[in-house]
Amino acid sequence: MTIRKQPTDFIVREAVNQALLNLMQPRWSSECPYAAYELTKTSLTTPAATGMLAQQLGMRVGDVQYAGLKDKHAMTTQMVTAHVRREKQESLGADSLPLELTHQGMSARRLGYLPQAIKAGDIAHNQFQIDVRDLSRQAWEVLDHRQRLLRLIPCAPGKREADLLRAQLPESGLLVPNYFGDQRFASVRRGQFAAKHLIHGDFEAALKVLIASPLRKESGASKTASRLCAQHWGNWPQLLSLLNKSPARGVVTVLASGGTFREAFEALPHLDRQMAVESLQSHLWNATAARIIRQHCARGWTEASATGELAFPFAVDVPDRLRAAHVPMASPSLSPDGPDADLWRDALHATLDAEELSLDQLAIPGIRRPSFDAFDRPLFVEARQCGCSAPNGDPRIDVRIEFHLPSGAYATTVLRAMGQ
Repeated sequence: MTIRKQPTDFIVREAVNQALLNLMQPRWSSECPYAAYELTKTSLTTPAATGMLAQQLGMRVGDVQYAGLKDKHAMTTQMVTAHVRREKQESLGADSLPLELTHQGMSARRLGYLPQAIKAGDIAHNQFQIDVRDLSRQAWEVLDHRQRLLRLIPCAPGKREADLLRAQLPESGLLVPNYFGDQRFASVRRGQFAAKHLIHGDFEAALKVLIASPLRKESGASKTASRLCAQHWGNWPQLLSLLNKSPARGVVTVLASGGTFREAFEALPHLDRQMAVESLQSHLWNATAARIIRQHCARGWTEASATGELAFPFAVDVPDRLRAAHVPMASPSLSPDGPDADLWRDALHATLDAEELSLDQLAIPGIRRPSFDAFDRPLFVEARQCGCSAPNGDPRIDVRIEFHLPSGAYATTVLRAMGQ
């Protein structure tokens, strides 16, 4: 079985709320100073693609905003906004920003102008089209069976289940636990969470995890940098002379000039620092959610993930209250009496105990940001408008899976639920 054999095997299209589209104007004005672009990227991170767009528009990187991070190893389309200040617009004269542009795996098409920058709440859902290639007949049967178990409408007797599946999925959808996907754990190296070192004030150990723990699956400049850091750790002048421009070089520059490990950590890009914290928070959330599901749902199965086993229940066994429940992220500011606390309180503390952590430990000494922020996350999501192509007669099967997910939910979790 192969997923993402090529970028076009994993296509994501972001859909924004109609309320935002209703605000769109055809021309720039002081009331609508944000140019809205439809950005399509291939094999690029969202920050890299928006950075390219900013450069092509002659703007600062921070002038281009996006509502959500989209997969790197995919072809993705999303709306971004570019803040066109009055002096920029005046410098354009009678001309306007380009209607279309293309640059190194990124293309953009101008849609109009908005009165505000796009934000996460503007996303209605994300549409996924995923080609799973070279499935064995047994793997297809697992996928087919799991879809029926996740479906909100049970199979009617007397009909061929595969035909019923394809007929009913668009109406019924799949009920899936809202686990964070493996993309959230890119900063976890060899099972180590940098944030566990950060909360104890051990910034050197955290940096070793983040920039000096080479992995076999790494490639290119990232692999070279992490190997060099591991080999020459402590010899900062020599290491600095060997490193090309990278997040690791920024860290080593601080250390070579006599800075502290805390100052070196703060030299990492904001997103890298934030993801170091969010990876631990996400792991705690996943483990807590899995405990809740095992406690309240009698039937289901488990699947291994990057940081632990995840529980998936039969959709028909999920109580209505669990379907509507929200589980908070672990945070020192978390109230023990918040909404649905009787559902998650014991499970969260059991998860923290297993990790030898407590809520009041979740803070980095001497640093205000990043922090372990408190917010709720739905325990379950529904993958809507689901469809799956029928297998052909070949011994090895290619299948196309399509569905919509709300913002913040992970397509990789849906695939994992189906055994892929």
